[in-house]
Amino acid sequence: MKQMDELSSPLEEWEYDELDGFLLSLEHEQAVQNLSEFDGFITALISGPELVVPSEWLPVVWGGAEHAPRLDSPEEFDQMFGLMVRHLNSTVATLMEEPGDYEPCFMENTVRGKTYTVVEDWCIGYMKGVMMCEKRWAENG
Repeated sequence: MKQMDELSSPLEEWEYDELDGFLLSLEHEQAVQNLSEFDGFITALISGPELVVPSEWLPVVWGGAEHAPRLDSPEEFDQMFGLMVRHLNSTVATLMEEPGDYEPCFMENTVRGKTYTVVEDWCIGYMKGVMMCEKRWAENG
């Protein structure tokens, strides 16, 4: 079993790329489509009014339980789930210990040599997370 600090250590750049590639491969249109959307999603779960356990939020990542990805092996699932949990846990640690250090994972697009920050995917993910506890969010609104 992994040590607790291993489960909350920030992802390395190559791990972010691996997780992003996995999310991009999810085929359902309602799935969490990329790392930015996933970051918004988990940020809503973390900052929400109640705890949402992985067995409840993973189906949202897939775009519905019936759209769970067909992975080659249990080890591949463990790898991807581990990356998701580590990103979630490291975000929790940042928000609890050094909230001023939190930086959302926004995408960037370059058009005609000019780079633009794209926040839409992150916001979509955040709202997917909010919708998991919609009534409780409204109560606390």
